Amino acid sequence: MIIVSPNESDFQMETMQDLICLAKTWRGKTGHNPTVAAAVVVDNVVIAQGVHRGDGTSHAEIDAILQAGDKCKGAELYVTLEPCTHHGKTPPCVEAIQRAGFSKVVYAIEDPNPDVRSKGGAKKILIDAGIEVQSGVCESEAYELNKEFFFTMKTGKPYVVLKIAQSFNGKIPLGENGKAQMISGEPFLKFVHELRGRCDVILTGIGTISADDPKFDVRYGLKEKGFKDPALVILDPSGKCSEKARVFESDRDVFIFVDKDKCDVGAMSQKYPAAHCVALSAHEGAFDWDLVVSKLDELGFRHILVEAGPKTMSWAKEHVQETILGVSFVTLNANAIDSPLNWRECWLGFSGCLVGEDIILRKIDA
Repeated sequence: MIIVSPNESDFQMETMQDLICLAKTWRGKTGHNPTVAAAVVVDNVVIAQGVHRGDGTSHAEIDAILQAGDKCKGAELYVTLEPCTHHGKTPPCVEAIQRAGFSKVVYAIEDPNPDVRSKGGAKKILIDAGIEVQSGVCESEAYELNKEFFFTMKTGKPYVVLKIAQSFNGKIPLGENGKAQMISGEPFLKFVHELRGRCDVILTGIGTISADDPKFDVRYGLKEKGFKDPALVILDPSGKCSEKARVFESDRDVFIFVDKDKCDVGAMSQKYPAAHCVALSAHEGAFDWDLVVSKLDELGFRHILVEAGPKTMSWAKEHVQETILGVSFVTLNANAIDSPLNWRECWLGFSGCLVGEDIILRKIDA
């Protein structure tokens, strides 16, 4: 049993919370990897901090170790996620931790990656090497930081978020002639663009592409902060997407899912040279949810944002891990349709906050 004095406990909590805040600034910028921050501590003073910046780059622990250098000997290492124990694109962090000479490692939460767990985790390796280990400091906050990663590692399935913007009377505005009808305020729109920046791929339907001609890109200055346009998947069973759709203006990957019995993939690939055409089985013009998600997982997507029209939202709403409702204080009647999830019926399990002049209701089922 590890006995922690009150003062030491306060320091540990404050240090880990600071690291979680640091790691949050990198959400959406680390590819498929979790967002992680680390610190080297000597006599309860943080002398170096590190973060993970993306696939193939140094892990947060290595970043902090390189900054601290010889000062790591006898020091403590704090990290928001259990150090890795396996060879990926980079060597195991536990080996670098041992070489650096740390006396103690404090981490917030266990890594659910099967490659880590199969070796007994970092705790066993580090303790066997004579290094004191403490885990579970700010565990719930660390889980929230990387909830999508934890979900996919534990279930083998992508984490799916459904976003629905609606009016105060529960209506969804319908676009026409390639122009969307906007009802949300700027603060909520920026929030949506941040959601896009943090996901791997946006999933939408051909109805939305035809009606609104959206870009589905990332704006509001977020690209200058390191965010990129996510990949895009268009559910288009009959292959009706226009070659001039604005979604093709970005350099990101665009996938068009078509009905294999209705569309010739070779011809479709010639029609859409800037896209990847994927043929799937469909039933009466509709795809099976599990089949689509399985294909997305096969393509390497772990964090999916559904931004679509009423038909696709109705199809997806029972299968997602997180639901976000943006409610604007306007009333719609003309050129609008009932929301598949009326906010007035969605209080149970939802948390709410005000963003600008819009209400955000959020529910997490993962």
